[in-house]
Amino acid sequence: MYRRRALFAVVVAAAGLSACSGSSDPTTNIHIYSATLNAHGECDGGTPTPCGAHFQHRIQGASSWTTDWSTDGVQQSTGSVPLSDTIYGLAPDTTYEEQFCGHGDNVSSDYCKNSPPSTFTTPSLFASDSPWNIKLNNPPVDAAKTTAADNYFANLNPGWCPVTGQNCATIPPDPRFTTRVNHANNNDPVATVVCGQPPLNGFDGCSSSHPTSWHVPSSGVEIPPGSGSPTDDLSTVIINDDTDQALEFWRTRYDQSSQTLSGTSVVQFDLTGSGWCTSTQCPHGISANAAGGSLMGGLITPDDVKSGVIKHALALVIPETTPGTYCPPATGTDGSSGVIPEGAHLFLPASYTIPSSWSSKFKMIAQALKDYGAFVTDKGSWDLEVQGNGNWSGTTWTSDQRETYPTDFPWSQLEVVSVAGC
Repeated sequence: MYRRRALFAVVVAAAGLSACSGSSDPTTNIHIYSATLNAHGECDGGTPTPCGAHFQHRIQGASSWTTDWSTDGVQQSTGSVPLSDTIYGLAPDTTYEEQFCGHGDNVSSDYCKNSPPSTFTTPSLFASDSPWNIKLNNPPVDAAKTTAADNYFANLNPGWCPVTGQNCATIPPDPRFTTRVNHANNNDPVATVVCGQPPLNGFDGCSSSHPTSWHVPSSGVEIPPGSGSPTDDLSTVIINDDTDQALEFWRTRYDQSSQTLSGTSVVQFDLTGSGWCTSTQCPHGISANAAGGSLMGGLITPDDVKSGVIKHALALVIPETTPGTYCPPATGTDGSSGVIPEGAHLFLPASYTIPSSWSSKFKMIAQALKDYGAFVTDKGSWDLEVQGNGNWSGTTWTSDQRETYPTDFPWSQLEVVSVAGC
């Protein structure tokens, strides 16, 4: 989705901008999901053809352009006036081409000033040295944990699920067990934020540092559908695309009429940081997942799938995790049984050959497990974390194309990275 600032339209109307002549300026305010395109334009009177101008952008190498702000029909003379347009809906770690184009005088078709196009690259989700983004290179293996994990997976029913009759080990997962990602910006409505509601006996997922208000999409906040049970996870993220900050909720509730957001756990994450809790964020070590990671960490998104490669570690939920212990970078656990601790970093060895017979989604997942691995982030329905909303069109990851994992998917061949303090 591309949403322009209303402020820009006001400036255009007041200045009477055009592009009988103009120049493209460097892109600024480059965030993970947004950037500001800049230029200067000037109209000499727009005779006989009125002046007009527009910005356009595309992923580098794409065949078609997305037209951003545009104006036409300017007939008065103007001086050189700065133009800018903030575009939204960009993808992390992606190079874009952008152009400033215009027409006027005797020319009715647009001419683009910066040809070949100028380029800019959005930052990655989380810092380059975040555990989520570090590519594996022959990591040390914890032999004891690897043996325990392999035995666990070898004896676990891949159809295990806490809901009778449901097979949770599918891609994409049951929509109830996905995370909804919402995008807002500083021009969107503000909602009141309440932590600790609905309450959960013996659990405190709140800190004094969580914000009490947050920008939300004007169309409302999407949360997972749930089963109607008060214990549904309802994992929800709201990202401010102007600040690279995310507010993350577990057991989310949203009342659009009163613009009130609440959750049993509410944690703010800097999406340019590590993607794991600090003691200030999560005084009890647990975030909106039990291991203390950001819900965006390891999440498979439409941007990942459409790019053709997953360039980060994955987030793995398994039925049982070790009680009372966790492995860095995790900061907490809700384990009650099992042999694999939360925070454990599992991966497929580089020598593993991905079967050519698998569908593209499982090939992509296996390659990510070889390149980056997966962190155990919670206990529950056995699956990898996948975004439950967004634009999945043109992919095989839509909810009507759910597939169970291949029977030969190598769960029992996963190895565990040896980590100090675990």
